[in-house]
Amino acid sequence: MNTIPRPQLVLGYKEFFKASPPLDRLSLVSGVCKRNLIAELAGLNYRLKPKTSKYHDTTLENQIKELKYFCGIDEGLYQRYSKVADYYTVNKKDYPLIFIRQTCIYALEEIIQSDLAVIEDFKMARVEVWDSIFRYILAVNTSITEIEKSRK
Repeated sequence: MNTIPRPQLVLGYKEFFKASPPLDRLSLVSGVCKRNLIAELAGLNYRLKPKTSKYHDTTLENQIKELKYFCGIDEGLYQRYSKVADYYTVNKKDYPLIFIRQTCIYALEEIIQSDLAVIEDFKMARVEVWDSIFRYILAVNTSITEIEKSRK
């Protein structure tokens, strides 16, 4: 396995929605229970690099699997989002990333420090909940890639 990192495009909110994310990213997930958000992002972080692995899993297969996870049972949502990702995919070796550990850590820190509500008896089963979490992930991607661009 090649351990040298290679540059890859990280897709953000702008690529999916042709607009800038809201200035208040947390507004995208304001209706989601804080505990559930933390659990989902921590779970994503673990799936990207389980404790049994030395390497982050940024394979195309894993990116597709995570997109399916976040789109849940809504096949139309998955088709809409995968079409955007496909647009930026050159081939099986040159594809963009959506789900990265840097986003997980940044988002976890932001959510933990936020005053988002803990909603008792919250249900994650609604498609809108998963869509809002996905949009939040994309907004964080946009933010962290802008930080990287400004450092260069």
